[in-house]
Amino acid sequence: MPSPRSDPFRRLQRLLRLDDVDDEVREHVVANLAVLAPVLGARADQLEEAAQHEDFTRRLRHHLVGLRAREREQRDVDAIAISNEVAAALGAATIWRSEVAHLDVPLLLDAGLTCAAVGYVRFVAEGYAVPIMRGTLVELRRHLPRFEDLGAYVDDLGFHLRWRGGRGQLNFTPKAIVGRVEVLDVVLERSAVPVIVAKPTRSNNFADAGFGALGFSV
Repeated sequence: MPSPRSDPFRRLQRLLRLDDVDDEVREHVVANLAVLAPVLGARADQLEEAAQHEDFTRRLRHHLVGLRAREREQRDVDAIAISNEVAAALGAATIWRSEVAHLDVPLLLDAGLTCAAVGYVRFVAEGYAVPIMRGTLVELRRHLPRFEDLGAYVDDLGFHLRWRGGRGQLNFTPKAIVGRVEVLDVVLERSAVPVIVAKPTRSNNFADAGFGALGFSV
């Protein structure tokens, strides 16, 4: 299929933003049937016949609005599918130590986990769940210092990050999900493989690193 960014399609879009361009639109479409028909989801003969109708320009504008809406919906569907794949991988990679679920940091900070269609990422363990706003994870990915020992874990008190041997730390307590939004569940699967780490403290000195200025509630 020709790209919607092809020159004939771009010119068509520009024409449709103007008034009193019925003749120009019709001529342009008929002259570029081979390129425009696949982009508009029609056969060339169908498009040529439709171009002869008196209200062709109005119908074409309406048709493009519907195409854009369907494209947005499909992008959301594709993005959610990717988020589900990353969430499943993140949950499967969980390593448990006692009642603490240690997370795979590269997967946690993967952009695929936080598609725009998702409102919350919810870490689900047996007996509790910890929802985190998508925007929080996006800001973490953008601004969190990438220390070699950066670690993340979830327990019944919330979602926690530690680095530099625990000197740097950030804690998020569970908050109620607000509004009717898409929630992506990360099911924290049990693993028999232990991880040897010290139980982190629950204080928070991350403000010293300048992250508190972003306005997170910790």
